[in-house]
Amino acid sequence: MIPLLLVACRPEPAAPEPVSGDFTSRWEPADVVVVVMVDTLARQHMGRWQDEADTTPAIDAFFSQSAVLANTLAVRGLTSTATASVLTGTWPRTHRVRNNSGWPTAAVPTLIERFNDAGYHTVGLAANACQFIHQSTDVERCVWGQEVEGIEQVLGIGHDERDRMLLDAFVEQLDARPADTPLFAWIHLMNPHDPYTRTEPWYSEFHPEPYTGDLDPEDPDQLDALILSEEPIDAADLAELHAVYRSQ
Repeated sequence: MIPLLLVACRPEPAAPEPVSGDFTSRWEPADVVVVVMVDTLARQHMGRWQDEADTTPAIDAFFSQSAVLANTLAVRGLTSTATASVLTGTWPRTHRVRNNSGWPTAAVPTLIERFNDAGYHTVGLAANACQFIHQSTDVERCVWGQEVEGIEQVLGIGHDERDRMLLDAFVEQLDARPADTPLFAWIHLMNPHDPYTRTEPWYSEFHPEPYTGDLDPEDPDQLDALILSEEPIDAADLAELHAVYRSQ
């Protein structure tokens, strides 16, 4: 079983070198391949990259048994554009997905399509960037109902609950997948993502002192203004932001 896939991208693509010889793949794919993408997960708040808080013990345990591409960079800080590059291994100018809305069909085959063509039973489960699971997916489930028409509407619940719904659906798919058919699953999780809430008991663990400032982490407009401002962030506000984010 392959539980996670990361794709590394360079700042600029190198010019292709002439190739020759027998390039038939000798890789034997696993019967079960699972790709997990976690939206807006900042590595500087994960246990592997910081020692001040035990934020991700389960992921850290997974990393200890895995090859970690620690210097991987996103092609753009925008979900659909970055997801399209992961799914196709190409730059935005090739796959043509430039925004989070008005989604075109990717100009090149996605990873899901390639596994589907190879005879895998393909499952697409997404809490964001749902357009990509509509292509060559045998079973799909999206819980981002506000953005996409024609899918199940799941509104008024938090990102963490949506993620749990997707993971429950994945367990059901493992039990229901066709016998003797390999499985490929694409799982796009949403938490942590704004709007951010002070989630207990972790918030109090990361920020034991009462916060008395005016910052409201549940207000995305206020966060955007803070990010775009050229003024330095107040130390107390920054500590509050870190604690709220880590508590998700």
